[in-house]
Amino acid sequence: MGLNEIIIHNSDPRRAIRYEVFVNDKKIDSEIIGDGVIISTPYGSTGYYRSITDGIFEVGIGLAFNNSTEQSDHMVLKEDSEIMIKIVRGPAMAYADNNETEISLNDGDEIEIKKSRDIAKIIKII
Repeated sequence: MGLNEIIIHNSDPRRAIRYEVFVNDKKIDSEIIGDGVIISTPYGSTGYYRSITDGIFEVGIGLAFNNSTEQSDHMVLKEDSEIMIKIVRGPAMAYADNNETEISLNDGDEIEIKKSRDIAKIIKII
């Protein structure tokens, strides 16, 4: 679980990964070649997502494509969208912000990302 973002990134910085992106079971674009993809919440859009896209958003789920070989515009999807990333050629790693656990992804592996039913409580000290 990630409050800011889920990051899928190449394991070896010398090699790009190939992956496909599905939103609500519909494939978007063709195979993407690059360093990976960031799936961001509005809360996290001011961090890594912003460094890739130069933009932020206030509602929805953001997709930012990291160093893709083809022009891949970032997207902001509805907050109830279900995103599936399929690794065509890895290896890759998946990370959630502030979580020490990492998930290894290899050729053919799929990872699904969607909004959690849990609610985060954030305390702001003034």
